[in-house]
Amino acid sequence: MAYGSTTQGKTHPRENPDEVKILTLDIEGFENDPDWVRKGEIVRQDLDIPAEYKVTEYRAQVYENSVTGEKVTGKFSEGVNAPFQFGKKYQATGSDPMRA
Repeated sequence: MAYGSTTQGKTHPRENPDEVKILTLDIEGFENDPDWVRKGEIVRQDLDIPAEYKVTEYRAQVYENSVTGEKVTGKFSEGVNAPFQFGKKYQATGSDPMRA
């Protein structure tokens, strides 16, 4: 289910939040004063997106000929070109998940 909805550039609260915290007034005797009547609530929502990630390490074997010095190396998976890089999901969005 999507978090919130957007119409005309404004994001609206989600109808069924995952958690609700009731913030009560902390004033003694306030609730027993008949001059004060509860008139409702102001609702605000805070969306947290979990920063979950998975790091896959690829290790290519290297062999060297002890006579000629020639080296051969195993091939990395397609698209794995640097010592550290973001996976295809993050490359497509252009976002940096480590700066969340």
